[in-house]
Amino acid sequence: QVVANNPVFLGRVLHLANSAAYGFTGQVTSYAQAAALLGPEALRRAMHSDETIGYKKQHKTYDMGNHLKRSRFCAMACQALAAELETVDADTAYSTGLLFEIGRLVLLHALPNGYAMATRDEIGGDLHAIETHLYQFTYTEAGYYMLRKWNLPYPILEPIRCQVAPANSNQHSVLSNVLYLAIVMTKAYVNN
Repeated sequence: QVVANNPVFLGRVLHLANSAAYGFTGQVTSYAQAAALLGPEALRRAMHSDETIGYKKQHKTYDMGNHLKRSRFCAMACQALAAELETVDADTAYSTGLLFEIGRLVLLHALPNGYAMATRDEIGGDLHAIETHLYQFTYTEAGYYMLRKWNLPYPILEPIRCQVAPANSNQHSVLSNVLYLAIVMTKAYVNN
């Protein structure tokens, strides 16, 4: 349950499940699929890896609790919207929603002296605009490149990359639009 509700843990588990070692490269899109494929011992190892442990300790100027709250809300909103549409897998939508700000954690690590302060309460398109102005690189691109390096499937990658401009999505435009709407809902939830 912890893995399914934490973006870093979910990313690590999907990375492991989509590795060549398990033979499903680029096809596993949900925690349920990954858990069935990997088994409990591999899940335990993924949760206790050095990378995952370091993530829990590293950001002193960034509200990680708020980040997790936003990620979980966005994941649930994506899942609910996908279930209503019935054209997108709800579990894939959940994973995509949970991972929507994973690139933000990459940028926090890469830019430790000011990224958190410059982008503190922003989300979605507003955050994207600030990052473009200050850094010429955004959380959507950072998330896309990291998840691509982790060999996550394109049904997750494209919506992550196109979340602030879903019209740019080619193959997964429905999920990109679902994610965009879920982010709008998340922003309204966080601001109230």
